[in-house]
Amino acid sequence: MNTKITQLLSYSILTITLLCRVITPTPVAAQTQAFTVSVTPDTSYIRIKPGSKVRHTITIENQGALNSTLRPLIFDFTADGTTGRPILVGESSFPYLDIETISQQEITIPGGKRAQLALLFTVPEDAEEKEYPLTVMFESIPTQSTNPGSTSQLVGAIGSNMIVLISKDEQISQLININSIAVPKFVDSFKKITIKPSIKNNNFAATNAAGTVVVKNMFDSQVAAFNIFPDTILGFSARELRAMRTDFQKDIEPEAVPFAFDPSFLLGLYTVEVTVTQPYTSESQDIIAYDTFTFFAFPILPTLITLLLSAAGITFIVKRKKQHSDS
Repeated sequence: MNTKITQLLSYSILTITLLCRVITPTPVAAQTQAFTVSVTPDTSYIRIKPGSKVRHTITIENQGALNSTLRPLIFDFTADGTTGRPILVGESSFPYLDIETISQQEITIPGGKRAQLALLFTVPEDAEEKEYPLTVMFESIPTQSTNPGSTSQLVGAIGSNMIVLISKDEQISQLININSIAVPKFVDSFKKITIKPSIKNNNFAATNAAGTVVVKNMFDSQVAAFNIFPDTILGFSARELRAMRTDFQKDIEPEAVPFAFDPSFLLGLYTVEVTVTQPYTSESQDIIAYDTFTFFAFPILPTLITLLLSAAGITFIVKRKKQHSDS
């Protein structure tokens, strides 16, 4: 597995943590106990070459005081196409894990302790090159307190995402296009401007976004510039891009922010230039996709006031002329 790609993918917004609590009271008394289980890693990127075996370990920690019994289930997931948020789409039929045996396990973890689930991927030589977004969901099996006169039940679930790529080589997608650049065609000269570019990954393997978003005025002078946050875009999926607060540094986790700027004053035509390049960890930063969008900035409120005053002035002049001609 390429460690740089793994690091970038761990920064992405592909983390899923589903926590839900159901407390069942009894006629005697009820204790409310929160579902306090965590998993590590929450997101993993695993590349497996056909004809090989890979072991992947997930650590589960019971941060509560009571014992917690969990059953692991494996689901397929897909991205929502906008934010990259994972959406479960049903129990998985992934062929390179013994899913039936895994789902029959029950893992009991005492309060304050940890346990591990080891997954063994066995991929044959003739396996199709394909990407599998999977979620290992740890579902709580209800347990009861042993305290006399009271009961408490814990029900919840938490997931660990795995993006499993079956491929002989590391995949760097060159098949990216810019779907849209969402900016109003007319903007107020005095208000904050937010840009929402969206891209599509047309390759079967996930990739990381990279590149720049630049805003220029009609004289080709730069008025705003952003680096693209290295979000993960799943294979054959689209998502809205986010900006990175600072320049990319491979040893520091980046912070995502909107493409937004608040100029003191804008007037005239402006162009948004979106440039998508190969991932930041690639040896080259070749341009993969480029597109532009033009908007017009003007002071909306002063313009409306001017138009209203002009209309009132013209109406007044027309009436005066009519009164003069009638007299």
